[in-house]
Amino acid sequence: MEDSTPRIRLDGATVVASGDWTAVNLTVPSAWQSVGESLQTADARAPWNLGDVGRLDHVGAQLLWNHWGRAWPEQLEANEAQRAVLAHVAEFTVEAPPEGGHSLTEGFLSLGGRLFALRGHL
Repeated sequence: MEDSTPRIRLDGATVVASGDWTAVNLTVPSAWQSVGESLQTADARAPWNLGDVGRLDHVGAQLLWNHWGRAWPEQLEANEAQRAVLAHVAEFTVEAPPEGGHSLTEGFLSLGGRLFALRGHL
């Protein structure tokens, strides 16, 4: 059975991804940790080669897209299907909401304020 674990290696200046970059494979804790560590040292601006990637789903594509700074690398070797998934992710990626948000108390007081405002209109 062929190893489908997602991996990254350097081939000269080119970053080469291999394995299956899918939700099923990336959620294995050891694979997630290994890919995360590899991405920390992989230059997003370097040439990238996805020729050894067996399968790429939206989770794997999002991970790569975010690593690339949400922009296409200047040099990317990828097949048509991989480019299609990456293009789909690129089209629909949105900024994450700011961290923190409101506390439970702030939410409660805000709701109370809106209820009082509604009461005046009834």
